[in-house]
Amino acid sequence: MKNNAILLGALFLIIFSFGCVNKEEKTEYFTFKFYINETGEALNGNVYLNDEFLGATKNGELTIPKDEIYPGKIYLNGTYNNTQFSFEFTLKKSDLRNYTGANYYVFEKDIKDLTMDLSKIDTQKIVKHLFNNINDIREKHGIKKLVWNDKLADIAKKFAIDISIGIGYKKDISERFVKEGVYYISNGYIYYTLNDFSATDINDSFNLTEDYLTLSARNVVLDKNFDSAGIGVYCKQKECYIVAVFAQTEYTYNFELDEDYCKFDFIRWDTLPIEDVKTHITVNSTRDIDVYILEKDEDYSPCKARHYLEGEDDTKFYKTTINAKKGYGIFTYANYGDANITIKFKYEI
Repeated sequence: MKNNAILLGALFLIIFSFGCVNKEEKTEYFTFKFYINETGEALNGNVYLNDEFLGATKNGELTIPKDEIYPGKIYLNGTYNNTQFSFEFTLKKSDLRNYTGANYYVFEKDIKDLTMDLSKIDTQKIVKHLFNNINDIREKHGIKKLVWNDKLADIAKKFAIDISIGIGYKKDISERFVKEGVYYISNGYIYYTLNDFSATDINDSFNLTEDYLTLSARNVVLDKNFDSAGIGVYCKQKECYIVAVFAQTEYTYNFELDEDYCKFDFIRWDTLPIEDVKTHITVNSTRDIDVYILEKDEDYSPCKARHYLEGEDDTKFYKTTINAKKGYGIFTYANYGDANITIKFKYEI
């Protein structure tokens, strides 16, 4: 009987000992760490595994029992400089099996892009910068520099806004000129959208070089006929829309006029529905000629101006500025020998 009691006691001891081992089994934990790669700065926010809330970080870290998590998408939702963010990472099966934590980082550029509000930048400074870029490209090819024009800049700005809301192509560039009452001989435009602001100085991101231009844009920028331009920049929070509008506003032509011959040339193209066009006219001749501004081509015959708005006889040089209406023309008559004549029209827009 005594021996049996000892055996029973040992059995109870073994059972109790096993029970103690189970109760003292350690819980494994997994630590998430979130930070900015280049600086090590901690990122704080709420952590989700797929759509399940795990907890909020402290100093960029969150520790949680391993048995409460599983492979899936990790989301860190928080704020940085008063701007909300949501970064996505992947928790792999191998991470849980082989490690006690995971380091998740974002790059400084990600933070910069996140907190950037382009709607507040000085677009006028950028416009001037781009205009200089375009003239530098033209000058490199021996082409005259463009003259800034406020009306063209207004057209460009409205065009940029239309592009930003997806209606940029509902009007072609010529329709936009006519709507604004801007006269032109020829016109063109280039546009692009900028959303990469990796440069340290944001203005450097707007550098426009010849290498950046497409073939069609390059042809516009290097068009020798264009003499004026304006640029419009419209920025939303993360993107900027840039449009440059070009126009030819000057026209010069040369011709020979035999003695006792005359010529009538329209001052403007009448295909554009614009009432008056302020026009600067300069005439140079190798011999004395008669020069008159006529309202219509029927106002002379034969080689004699019968009704005219203004003019001058026997002159080698004539210069005037008029508000040219449709049908207006310039009449020249070589009455003292053959003459080489140059007429320059400059349309004010």
